Amino acid sequence: MRKSIWSSEWCVASFRTTGQSFSVIPANVDIATQEILNTAKDVDPQGQRTLGVLTKTDLVDSGAEKDVLDLMHGKKHKLRLGYCMARN
Repeated sequence: MRKSIWSSEWCVASFRTTGQSFSVIPANVDIATQEILNTAKDVDPQGQRTLGVLTKTDLVDSGAEKDVLDLMHGKKHKLRLGYCMARN
């Protein structure tokens, strides 16, 4: 069975081979429940070599914007490389 390249396993494999990881997070779901953030923290506990990528930012529910901004500003799940947003 082929895994999606955006799976948490890919995050771990990428980190082990390159020393960096990308955490791709859909912004239109509850960010706190995203497994990828926990997986990234497992391989990079201090958040020194992980870049967060927020997708679907145009689909964020009204009222949830603060959670997305808190993440982007490093108030939740701080990453040294920070986060970038992608909008389709």
